[in-house]
Amino acid sequence: MNTQDTAKIDLDDLEIKIDPKRPETKKSAGKPPILRSSFRVPLGEEDKVSVTIGSTDYRVLNISENGLQVLVRKEDHFEAGQVIDSLTIHVGEDVFRLQGKAAYVNQIDFDQIALGLELIFLSREQRELFGRHQKALRKRSFQT
Repeated sequence: MNTQDTAKIDLDDLEIKIDPKRPETKKSAGKPPILRSSFRVPLGEEDKVSVTIGSTDYRVLNISENGLQVLVRKEDHFEAGQVIDSLTIHVGEDVFRLQGKAAYVNQIDFDQIALGLELIFLSREQRELFGRHQKALRKRSFQT
């Protein structure tokens, strides 16, 4: 295959094996692993979680205790590190008006971006209520 050819891979057919005895690579040698402090809960429309940034409504892809992943349009021009002052989150019947910080901006297709928002809570009570919602969504999402 030359550099102009493209390959299409079906991810369902891809098998990945991890060898715990494999030595560290140069890139990861001596660096601590990145660990998440909270669990991301994937959301569907039935979960009744929405976000408005400024005056624009966006779809929430997942939620954690400290943030959201939101699907935005490329032309909306969000940048990592950007502070977002006008952020409204609806979770069930509760409304949170707070600030957020763009933790990451990842392009997922031609015109859509996954925006990771770190939430800046205004009060301890607000953080605790949001955390209770996240835990309830997690419990409901992963019931067997």
